[in-house]
Amino acid sequence: MAAVAVICGVALAACGSSQDRADPPSDGTRSPSVSVSSTAQPGPSTAATTEPTPTARPTLSNKSFAKGSCVAEDRSSASEDTAFLAEVTCKDPEAFAKVVEREAFDVTKVSRCSKEAGNADKLIQLSRLGKGKDAGKLQYAPVCLRNLAAPHPGDPGQGGGPNIIKGDCLVERKSYGLPGTGTGSGTSSFETACAGTGSEAPDYRVIALGTTTVIRGEKSVPCPPATQVKFTAKTERFIGAVYCAVRM
Repeated sequence: MAAVAVICGVALAACGSSQDRADPPSDGTRSPSVSVSSTAQPGPSTAATTEPTPTARPTLSNKSFAKGSCVAEDRSSASEDTAFLAEVTCKDPEAFAKVVEREAFDVTKVSRCSKEAGNADKLIQLSRLGKGKDAGKLQYAPVCLRNLAAPHPGDPGQGGGPNIIKGDCLVERKSYGLPGTGTGSGTSSFETACAGTGSEAPDYRVIALGTTTVIRGEKSVPCPPATQVKFTAKTERFIGAVYCAVRM
C-alpha cells in the first residue's frame, strides 16, 4: 500500500535511462529463471525492506527482461521464501504479465515506474553484483509489469500498483514515531481503493500530479487551482512527486 505524507509508503522516480533492447525468446523456450524481489508500493514514508540477494544465475544483462517480453513463474525453481520468474514469449500459456518498462542496471534502486508506465500492476527488481567501477556493489534493474488479464491493481482508483496516479484515492491514518528516533507522531495517507469501506474508506482523491525539483533547468509542475490538499513523496534523482487531491 503506497503511503504519502501530508505537507499543510520480483520491486519504480522518473525512468527512461538508455538501455539495451532485445526481443523475447522466439523459439518458444524459456530463458533461465532468475530470482526477483518485489518492491513495496512507493511513498515518502520510510519502510524497512529486505535487500535482494545478488542473482547468481544466470548472468543478467541489460537485455534481460526487455520491454515487450512477458514473464511466467518458474515453479521448478521456486521455494518457500524466493520467487523465480522466467522471461518467456507472450504466447506462452503460463505468461501472466508483460514488461511495459525496463531500466538499465544501476546502483540506484528506484521504487516507482515512470509516468508513462504509471498504470503498471507490479514492480520487480532484478539484482546482480556490479562489474568495472561498480565491482562488489549491488546493482538493480527495475522492471514494470502489467498483468495480461484482470485484475489490474495499477488502474486508477483500484488501490494498488507501484505508482499513485490521477484518479487514485488515499486514506489518512495516524502514525507514531519510534522511541529514541527523535520522530514524533503525525498523520500519513495511504493509497486505498476508491470503493473502499470502513477503515479503508478514502478521505482524498488525487486529481493531478505535480513535481518539485532542484535540478537546474528542470521546472516544477504546480497543482491545479481546484486542489484542496497537497501530498509529497520523496523520490529518487532529486525529483519529488506532488499529489494534488480533493477531499471526499
